[in-house]
Amino acid sequence: MCVAGYTKSVRPPTRYTDKLKRRQMRELSLEGSARDYQEDHLVPLCVGGAPRDPDNLWPQPLNGRWSAAVKDQLESSVCRQVCRGDITLKQGQAIFLQADWIQAYLRFFGLDAGALDDSARSSRCCS
Repeated sequence: MCVAGYTKSVRPPTRYTDKLKRRQMRELSLEGSARDYQEDHLVPLCVGGAPRDPDNLWPQPLNGRWSAAVKDQLESSVCRQVCRGDITLKQGQAIFLQADWIQAYLRFFGLDAGALDDSARSSRCCS
């Protein structure tokens, strides 16, 4: 997983994730259009997340306090630590297997839980 091009080689095609995103948006009664969301891997590919498993994919908001870009920071940091050997693959996966990635983000970066606001509640994928 820690080789250049790995995630690109296993990432599902856009036609698959776009169709899944629209279905999940209907099931979750999410507001807005598909363009407001990115179909994201709950457990990132770089730590062994299942590329095509619908249970590992969810429509993540592109805007707001807890946007895709914010979760990407956590993903990048954890993946770098796994690849450097600072944490094990199992530890890296465990960070994302928690029910609430926002709480994991706050713990990982040592931030106060007071950083949560009302917008965070609508950005949680799996709670």
